[in-house]
Amino acid sequence: MTAQDEASWRAAARRVARVVRPALKTTLRLAAELERRTAEPAPTAAERTNQVAPPSAETRRTRRGLPMAPSGPESRPRGLRDRLRITLLNPPRYRGITVFRMFRSEYLFVQGNHIPPMDLGYFAAAARDRADVAMIDANAEDLTAEETHRRIEAQRPDVIVVKGIIDILEHELEVAARYKAAHPHVRIVLACRGAVHAEAQIFEELPYLDAIACGEIDAFAEEIADGVELGEIAGMSVPGQVAGFIRVVEDLDRHPLPDLDVMPPLWGKQYTLPYYGVRSGYFVTSSRGCPYSCTFCMVGGVDERPFRFRRRDPRNVLEEIRLLGRRFGCRDFFVFDEIFTNAHGHRVSEAIVEAGLDLHWLCEGKPDLVTRPMLRSMRDAGCKTIYYGVESGDDAVLAQVQKGHTVADARRAFELTREAGLQSAAYVMFGFPQDSLRTYLRLVRFLLEARPDFVRYGFLAPYPITVLHRQMRDAGLIDFDRTKIDRRISPMHDAGVGLRTHHLGPSALRALDLLFKATFGDQLMAAPAPSR
Repeated sequence: MTAQDEASWRAAARRVARVVRPALKTTLRLAAELERRTAEPAPTAAERTNQVAPPSAETRRTRRGLPMAPSGPESRPRGLRDRLRITLLNPPRYRGITVFRMFRSEYLFVQGNHIPPMDLGYFAAAARDRADVAMIDANAEDLTAEETHRRIEAQRPDVIVVKGIIDILEHELEVAARYKAAHPHVRIVLACRGAVHAEAQIFEELPYLDAIACGEIDAFAEEIADGVELGEIAGMSVPGQVAGFIRVVEDLDRHPLPDLDVMPPLWGKQYTLPYYGVRSGYFVTSSRGCPYSCTFCMVGGVDERPFRFRRRDPRNVLEEIRLLGRRFGCRDFFVFDEIFTNAHGHRVSEAIVEAGLDLHWLCEGKPDLVTRPMLRSMRDAGCKTIYYGVESGDDAVLAQVQKGHTVADARRAFELTREAGLQSAAYVMFGFPQDSLRTYLRLVRFLLEARPDFVRYGFLAPYPITVLHRQMRDAGLIDFDRTKIDRRISPMHDAGVGLRTHHLGPSALRALDLLFKATFGDQLMAAPAPSR
């Protein structure tokens, strides 16, 4: 073929392409439209004539110049795709500070500690056969908002599930809101334990938000992945419709193990817990919920006790531990049960010993439950440190918040733990309604006598979801409405701001806070040295 012939053929091909390309696009568009109409119910007459009044939340969006939040399946421009794209987002750090967003705990954390968002891993495992699931852990990777936004743009999700803590929700949702402004069809679902009972205020403040998952986020995974309308999912709050109850995973043994592939490969690198002496940063949960009723707790201290105690079979727990070892060579972790020093924890420890696994782990415990045989089994199974929820050194305060143990119980727990050759740590708080200078001195005296190896201390954080928050609000002990989004404080660092007791005001609390840190500075800053 001569050069002239080749040029003629190219010109002819371009003319054909100009004719065929529009026809091909039209054919694809009609095919997608036919698929949509076949799969979805026909719109009502009111919808066809655009006579259905938008909800008040949408009206607020329009007034503020924000994107609308479409609620019908027709709002998803999925084309010929039949699977949703879901992005699970652990947002960027807050002002450079690592944020802890996991199951039952939400607070700013200590630098150098990065926890994998295991609940998002459980979500991914439950949803992966139904949808295309990706995860962005901007917290661990230390991504900027701009870098996180570019990652989301590359994934082109239909739904963004965002982990967040209530005190900094505007920060938590910033990147997702920016993406939604450019892609109005996208749904934003917030997973935030502390948002329960504050949904209406949050929707008012953040009108781009489409839904709040009230409960354990992985309990919603299958329905979100199947594209069920958010307002029709049990336990999901949407603008104008508060769920009114908390949803949890009922059968933990039937729940799949977390999807580790969806997480960034940061095991033993960014995913570490030097604050707790754990290299891997991995959290294993052998149970969820709690059978006790501490009034300040976001698990046990909630009306109607939705987070009931649920156990995993020890064999199921061992399967996950072995998976960690095979995939990442991981032998150290934190057992993230509410309480592990119980009969169930004893059985899991015995199962680890019988399996002959060489492990290094830490856990949390309740002082009045420990026994010598239990502690021996835990030690032989690889336990190194137990963190006891002591909270106060005054029996009257402990009784008021329904801790279920006494100061004598706590003192005995530390003695038995030392006797077993294990390290111990005391979780303590100050700022309970009955706290005074006298209870402060009793707390200090208890810690000096009990001699825990480490002390974890903070001000009381009265979360809106808890019984104690309601009691303190009704007694006038909270100067601001914590049921609204509070951007001035974080529950870990400055929860004493605006807080008072029956005997102490904010200034006195702040002074005692500084005094406590000066007294126990070495123990507060210390952490168990990693063994591997």
